[in-house]
Amino acid sequence: MRLKYIDCLKGALILFVVYYHVLWLGLKYKISPTKEIFDLVCMQAFFFVSGFVSLKQFADQNLEKLSAGILGKSKTLLLPTVVMFFFCCLYYNLSIKFYLLNEFKTGYWFTYVLFILFALHATLLFLLNRLCRSSVYSDFITLTVSFSMFVVYGRVYKWFPFDTLRLLSVQFVCKYYVFFVLGYLMKKYFSQAECILHNGAFRVFILTFACLPFVDGLDIVKTKKIVELLISVSQVMLLFLLFRGLPMFNNDGFLSRQLSFLGKHTMEVYFIHYYFLFNMPMVMRFINEQDEYCFRGPGNAFVVEFLSIIPVAIVLVYLSIGVRRIFEISPGLSRIFFGPFHR
Repeated sequence: MRLKYIDCLKGALILFVVYYHVLWLGLKYKISPTKEIFDLVCMQAFFFVSGFVSLKQFADQNLEKLSAGILGKSKTLLLPTVVMFFFCCLYYNLSIKFYLLNEFKTGYWFTYVLFILFALHATLLFLLNRLCRSSVYSDFITLTVSFSMFVVYGRVYKWFPFDTLRLLSVQFVCKYYVFFVLGYLMKKYFSQAECILHNGAFRVFILTFACLPFVDGLDIVKTKKIVELLISVSQVMLLFLLFRGLPMFNNDGFLSRQLSFLGKHTMEVYFIHYYFLFNMPMVMRFINEQDEYCFRGPGNAFVVEFLSIIPVAIVLVYLSIGVRRIFEISPGLSRIFFGPFHR
């Protein structure tokens, strides 16, 4: 059964992804306060949700189910990613070889890394469940491995400068696996996790760490991996609590319906919106001698930015879903390009 607040959370996240890409790729505007949020919480929350909703896919794994699960994900997740990557390279006249060895994969790194994380997690659980007497031990080892990977993610290419690692986007795999595991464990031990999430002291703790990036002059976030992880996890937990607890994300109101709808169509929005991210006309920019600015002002810059960009992001999101519906004329072709369609 689909959880409405999870769909709403996914819908809000994909809308923010498009919002940020309009700023970063369309307007070349890279000093927005949204960058801090995007870097620390947005993709982390996506991987958390992906782990949260995938619990059943890792249950009672044997070799046959493991192979079938990875093969199924390669058809519904990896194949559309590869197809869209090649078409994007042709569309923008980009070097396929260069971007294959670039961890961002012209922007299609997320679903690529998600497939790798699914295969990694399924394989790791398969092995650990046969070595450990209890699944609790397996989960603890998995969490420890994912935490260790996060600690070293920024050094991977320095230690091992191999093209194969860049081909596999190993740095992103190391960075985001811990969030996938946390989502998986949250769902698996949901009753125990609820007791912690509703504890007053814990809520104060995550709120404190979630707000650290917005404290002026605090550079520890950029230098300490443990602090970065605590901040990201705190912000993801805060988002989870807000979307699970607020009635506006769980009722049948307009906002809830629209975000839930977007949450069911994140794949096509993610795949298609890149094709509409042309450079915005110069008339939309304000330029000085040092840098490019779109929105100036000591206090209201973000408000102007938000009011200007959010309508564009909303149009691109629904336009992407509309394009997918056109492709549904040929369901087979649509599935190859965009994965499964959720009505």
